[in-house]
Amino acid sequence: MPGLEVVVLRLASTVVSTVAKSVLAPRPGADLAAGPLRPLPKPASPDRLARVLGRRLEESYASLPAHERAAAADAVRDGFAAAGELDADRLFALSLDPDRLAAELRRPHPGPGEPLYEELLTLCCAHYVEQLTAHPSFAARAAVGQVRSADAARELIEDVRDRVGPRPEATALAFEEKYARYVEQTHSRLELFGLTLGRSASEWPLDTAYISLRRFREDEQPMVRVQLGMAWGAFDAAEYVTEVLEPAPDWESTYLTVRTDEQVAQLGRLHGMRRITLAGDHALPDALLSLPRLAHLALTANTVVRDLSPLVRLPALDQLGLDGCPQVRDLGPVCDLPRVRALSLLDLRPGLSLSPLARLDQLTGLMLGTPGETRNLSELPPLERLVVLGLYRQSEGISLDGLERWPGLHTLTITGEAQAKGLARVPVPRKLRSLQILDHRALDLRALSRHAGLMYLYLSGCCLTSDLSALRELPDLRYVSFYNCTGTIDLSALVQLHQLNIRCQLTTARGAESIPPERLQQDERPTPPPPPKAPPPHK
Repeated sequence: MPGLEVVVLRLASTVVSTVAKSVLAPRPGADLAAGPLRPLPKPASPDRLARVLGRRLEESYASLPAHERAAAADAVRDGFAAAGELDADRLFALSLDPDRLAAELRRPHPGPGEPLYEELLTLCCAHYVEQLTAHPSFAARAAVGQVRSADAARELIEDVRDRVGPRPEATALAFEEKYARYVEQTHSRLELFGLTLGRSASEWPLDTAYISLRRFREDEQPMVRVQLGMAWGAFDAAEYVTEVLEPAPDWESTYLTVRTDEQVAQLGRLHGMRRITLAGDHALPDALLSLPRLAHLALTANTVVRDLSPLVRLPALDQLGLDGCPQVRDLGPVCDLPRVRALSLLDLRPGLSLSPLARLDQLTGLMLGTPGETRNLSELPPLERLVVLGLYRQSEGISLDGLERWPGLHTLTITGEAQAKGLARVPVPRKLRSLQILDHRALDLRALSRHAGLMYLYLSGCCLTSDLSALRELPDLRYVSFYNCTGTIDLSALVQLHQLNIRCQLTTARGAESIPPERLQQDERPTPPPPPKAPPPHK
């Protein structure tokens, strides 16, 4: 969607411009001469970074609402914009570690977009460190810094030896190991995640790449897991499994996206893999069905899979997503998976029956975005454990009659005016904490006052017909998001809600100056002028 592309390009431009401001201005290389000794390169274009970030938004987070994807990207952009000058000295203080840079830039980002925010922040920080270390002045400054660090360490060792006597071998060895790691981390930069704009991948030998991948594969941090999972497509499929994926200790929190036949052929070697997205026209391969620990599986943009019965060979599967699989005609085989607790059905065959889901007695989350035979929620199977329900585009015709069957429901997404009107008259789920409303052309927020327990409210593609003062009737509200909402929104009505965080994307808003900046995140759409004053009465 054009709006999302603009958001991604804005994020990439902010990261690249921060690089430009920090390292591309005329400066001494090693900080020993009065000025640069050779012309400096022009700033890199943000286009390639934007393409990489855009692919992540569309591939691994396609089921996340567009306004949440845009919000995550803008939150990362705001962090970079507020960081000031990220020069070499500041990154040296962080040991040139992208994870430490991410920790410094990280801001709270609660809600369903938090995993995407973490991934985008990780990617942008990796790109930033990559760009800085590829700059001509960096090598000189790093070399001088290394020599000075070595001299300081040597002086320290000599001082210790003078005071405690000989046998400094252990201290020297520890220093040499630390120094070797520093040199490796500083000079073994490569186009690992498809983010380098200054150099091409062909300039780096593959063995150099794998030096850096021993560093990242033993690290169990979720952000590192994300990076390693993304990098597979940039290398030979078999060699990457041998050097990176097989030795990795744990993949509990990361999806591995499988796209090519070469990658499919390697799945049999990844017995510990827990989360996989199979993208494109692949049959259900035997190598995939033989993974004993596979718990999360998503099939996307697949026009060849018809029969889901082979999935019974995955005894640990508890989350299944089908997105753009029009040949699937029967959900019955899914019900032979007794552990499935989350099911996402998007853009499937029209008229697909949901009645087989009655046998999924462990199901807690159901996302529907496909035309079906269901006319109202009372026609759905009982699903007594359901706590998360999403009705997305193509399921907006389902009436909310029957919503009261799930008193434990805490998260709900609805689309369009009819479902919003239904929400205003059906019994209130007393545990409802998160509500998302999509594509409502005449939304009156006063209708939400009956949902007093709401903590998170997400509005996307809505036209508001009332002011925001109605939100003051929701005492527990902690977060509200406006994405591509039409009309003018006056945020000053929310100024007294000190506990409330606000996000505005692609939405014209007034009163932003009355909200403390730590509570408000918004895009760069200009604030509208104040309404004209009424003319004085005629005398």
